[in-house]
Amino acid sequence: LLTADRGWLTGHTFCGIMFDLEVLSADTTKIPIHSLKITSVSVKGTLGPMGVYSTPDSYEGKHQRAEQWTQHYEEEHGPSRDALQELQFDEDKPLV
Repeated sequence: LLTADRGWLTGHTFCGIMFDLEVLSADTTKIPIHSLKITSVSVKGTLGPMGVYSTPDSYEGKHQRAEQWTQHYEEEHGPSRDALQELQFDEDKPLV
């Protein structure tokens, strides 16, 4: 289980967020791994229509190039300000 603490963003509203993933060791050097399989993410807030997408290598320069995105999740969610809601990806399309 990997948790990304975004406490400083509490109360913010997003229409979308993009970021790259990188695996680091305790001394912040890169760890050689073959792959990292992510099968879900959890979110909370007002929510609504939720979608999760990925792009090969990096999101940089692909903000408006939807043809380069792979969709992993799309569903409507009601408000959940206190409890995290898991967005479970399609089994055929994990983030790798």
